[in-house]
Amino acid sequence: MNRSLLTIALLFSFLVLSFGQNQVPVVRILNLQIDEDKLTIDYSLEDAENDEMEVSLRVSDDGGKSFDLSVTSASGDIGFPVQAGANRQIEWDYAAADVMGSELTVQLIADDRQEVDIQAIVDQVDSNRLRADLEFVEGIRFRNFNRNHLREVQDSLFGRMVQDCDLAYEQQFERGSYTARNIIGDIIGQADNTSVHIVDAHYDTVSNSPGADDNGSGVVGFLEVLRVLAPYSFEETVRFIGFDLEEEGLLGSQEYVANGIPAHETISSVFNFEMIGYFDDTPNTQIFPSGFEILFPDVFAQLVDQEFRGNFVTNVGIQLHEELLQAFDTAAARYVPELNNISLVADRLTFPPPDLLRSDHASFWLEGLPAIMLTDGANFRNPHYHDVGDTVDKLNFGFMANVVKATVGALAERAGIKHSGQAVSSISISTSVAEPLCQEVVQVQPAMLVLPYADCRAPGTTARILSMDGRLMNSQILRQETLEISTSSWSSGIYIVQFESKGQSFIQKVFLP
Repeated sequence: MNRSLLTIALLFSFLVLSFGQNQVPVVRILNLQIDEDKLTIDYSLEDAENDEMEVSLRVSDDGGKSFDLSVTSASGDIGFPVQAGANRQIEWDYAAADVMGSELTVQLIADDRQEVDIQAIVDQVDSNRLRADLEFVEGIRFRNFNRNHLREVQDSLFGRMVQDCDLAYEQQFERGSYTARNIIGDIIGQADNTSVHIVDAHYDTVSNSPGADDNGSGVVGFLEVLRVLAPYSFEETVRFIGFDLEEEGLLGSQEYVANGIPAHETISSVFNFEMIGYFDDTPNTQIFPSGFEILFPDVFAQLVDQEFRGNFVTNVGIQLHEELLQAFDTAAARYVPELNNISLVADRLTFPPPDLLRSDHASFWLEGLPAIMLTDGANFRNPHYHDVGDTVDKLNFGFMANVVKATVGALAERAGIKHSGQAVSSISISTSVAEPLCQEVVQVQPAMLVLPYADCRAPGTTARILSMDGRLMNSQILRQETLEISTSSWSSGIYIVQFESKGQSFIQKVFLP
C-alpha cells in the first residue's frame, strides 16, 4: 500500500503547485474478501474533474515481480467507463488460476485518459531538496572507513525505495568480509513490465573523500527523479538502483548485469548519474584527456567556441544505442533549454576510449545494453575530485537540478508516463482478511462519528472515512482509545469507514442524517 498512500499525500501539495491542471485519479483498495473461488475487491475512486475512468485489475503471485495471472473472468466496476465513487466493487473468479495457498498482490489502476503535462512534472524538481538530501549523504562512504555512515546512506536509500516504489529489494554479494548491497526499487509497468528503464548512481566513495560530487550528487539526483515520478504510473517499468563498490572497479553494476537481470526482462534504457553537480562558467575550467580533440573534433570545436568553460553536462553514449543519447538530448532541449548539454558518442563497443568507461554505464555497454552516462566531467573539471575538498559548498544546485529535470523528461517519454493512479494490496488466497480487524459497529451520534477501539486491533490501525463520491473526509490512526470525529460540516448521506492494519482491512457503511 506504500505507493497509494504516498500518492494521496503528494496530491494535496501537487494541487497547490499545479492549479488548473487535470489531476491524477485516486484509487483506494478498501477491502479484499475471499469466498470459495471468488475474490471480491471493494474500492473507492476519486477524480477531481469527475472524468470517466478506465479501471484495470492486475494480480501477481510472486510478490509483485510480475502481474501475469489471467483476470479475464473479472467483472463489476472494471473497464471503461467507471465513474468516481466509494462504493465500487470487482469480483474475480480465480478458480482457473491455480493460486490456492498463494500470497496474492492485487493492483488496481485508474486511468482518466487525460494527457500528461510532462513539463509540469519536470518543473517540480527542487534544488532545495537536492541540497537537503546531499547534506545528509555527504561523508566518507567506504567499506573499510566510516562504515556507520555508509550503512546510514544504504538504509536511507532502501527506505526511500520502500516508500516510493511498488517493489523494493536488494542484491547482495560478498567482497572479502564486506556484504555489498545494490539497492533497487521498481515502479512496475502497467502495460509491459518486461521492458525496464533504469536510473542509477553509485553511492560509495573512495577512502578519503566526503564524496559530495562523487557521487553524492548522482545519488540525490536519482532520488529526486524518484520523488517527482512516484505519484505517476508508466506503460513500462521504471527502476532505480543505488550501486555499491563502483570505486573498486564497477563491482556493483557488474554483479547486477551478470546476475541481477531476470531472464524475462529487456533493459531498454539506463541513465547513469556520475557526478552532476560541479559547474564553473569561468573560461579554461574544462580540460580533456589526451587525444580528445582527435577523437571528437566536432565537440572540441564547440568547446573552443565556449572558451573551455565548465558549464555543461556531458551526455556519453555508444553508437550502437545512439537513439538513447538522442532521447536525452531531445528532452533536454524541450524541457530544460537553459541546460548546456554536450554529447559524446563512442563509435565502437569494443575498446572505446578508457575515460568513457569509468562509471557503471560501462557494465551495461559491455553486455550490449543501452546506457548513457551523465556527468560534469569528474577530474577534468572538478579540482576536488577524490579528495577531502569534495563538499556540498562547492556544488551548483541549479545546474544539478537542470540535469535531473532533463532526465525526468526523457524517462517520462521513454517509459510512457500515464495519467493514472494505482493502489496495491495483498491477501492470502486461503484466508479472509476482514475478521482479524473486528467488526464492531461505528456509532453515529449528533454531529459526530464514534470509532471504538477494539482489543483485537493492533495499535496503529488506520481509520479512513470516505464519501460516496470517493472523497477522503478524514484519516486517523487508532491508538487504543475511542476516536470521536466531528461531522458537523458534512452533508447527510452514506459514508464508508475503512479500518486497515498491516495489509488487512474491513469496511462499514454508515448513514449520517
